[in-house]
Amino acid sequence: VGIEARLGGNNLISRIAEADESRSVRYAAVIRVVNAKCRDYFAAKYGPAVPGLEAKMHVIPIPVDITKYRRKTNFDFKNPSIVFAGRYHRWQGLEELIESLSLSSLPGATLNLYMGNVPPHIAAMIRDGKSRIRVKQSFLPHDEFLSVLPENDIFVIPRPSNPVNEITVPIKLVEAMCCGLPIVATSVGGVTEYLRHKETGYLVKPDEPRALAEGIAEVMGNPRLAREMGENARQFAEQTFDSRIVAQRIKGVLEDARTKRG
Repeated sequence: VGIEARLGGNNLISRIAEADESRSVRYAAVIRVVNAKCRDYFAAKYGPAVPGLEAKMHVIPIPVDITKYRRKTNFDFKNPSIVFAGRYHRWQGLEELIESLSLSSLPGATLNLYMGNVPPHIAAMIRDGKSRIRVKQSFLPHDEFLSVLPENDIFVIPRPSNPVNEITVPIKLVEAMCCGLPIVATSVGGVTEYLRHKETGYLVKPDEPRALAEGIAEVMGNPRLAREMGENARQFAEQTFDSRIVAQRIKGVLEDARTKRG
């Protein structure tokens, strides 16, 4: 049960996650968190009641098999495609993305939604002209999704500011970086630990559809910037998310914990 379920609402799953989280934090010898803001969340919530908590928390990124991710090589943007991917949740920001696309002119562009069923209210927004570009929806097996991802042009992470987004990192961000896609994202939570503005991605303020629209338009209109961000993102991914590197970090943390416990 993930931290997203823990913060996702007052229901049975979140209550189970709460109890599991509390036990894990108290009794685990090592706690792996994926970003510093997640670490700070646990420290603030449990630190006073769990001596030595901060010492046993370690920020270790999400591991991936980097060899599965093909690099993007074409940045001409003649018929640009914008990508949103993942299961629908309100905190994913799809509403903000659709609204942003009504605020700018992106000739020839297509929004590719890689997700399951489109929620009725999102379909209504598209049907009512809230998106001024063509919208295509596809649900693909994960390996097939990874194979087509580099053929797209701009990956968008439009998450609004809320408790879930402030302490989590979307796996689709990691995958887009591995493929070397230029990314336009809102500056929330763990996203800002991986993306540096106009270096490994393009950051905009959350909850501001017009800022998101302007960011997408700027990247689409500047292929050189898009290429540089994509190449930098891929290099960052190779140095940070490669499962071989992450495995060595985990091994070192566990060996250190074993030594301390005798």
